[in-house]
Amino acid sequence: MASSPQSGAPNHYDGPVNRRNYALLGAVGDTYSQTDQNRKHSTEYTGCPFTLCGHSNPGTTLCNVAINCGSAPEHLRVAHGIRDINRSLNVTCTWTGCGQLVLRNNFIRHTREVHLQHPRNNGGC
Repeated sequence: MASSPQSGAPNHYDGPVNRRNYALLGAVGDTYSQTDQNRKHSTEYTGCPFTLCGHSNPGTTLCNVAINCGSAPEHLRVAHGIRDINRSLNVTCTWTGCGQLVLRNNFIRHTREVHLQHPRNNGGC
């Protein structure tokens, strides 16, 4: 960098731009990288077979959307309104032939274990 002839202060850099910011590279270590447990959990359900959703929609029509253990949480949130409910409240399972009262906190597990035949601690379907 050259100095400005009037003030002696350095001019601003006008060379090529490096688009990657290295200022904080390594500053937080690997805090935000996935742990082995996170990787296992995110891929645990990738091989699960799809099953038609047996939950009833309002008006008692059967849902029949293909879901598996991995897509079930999002499907239940979007299609069946299982969201923004206190985790300690009971929710009635509307899967055809079920009707079981399940704690909201255990509803996804109930769906996976009972209706999608994915036993807990099995590591896959």
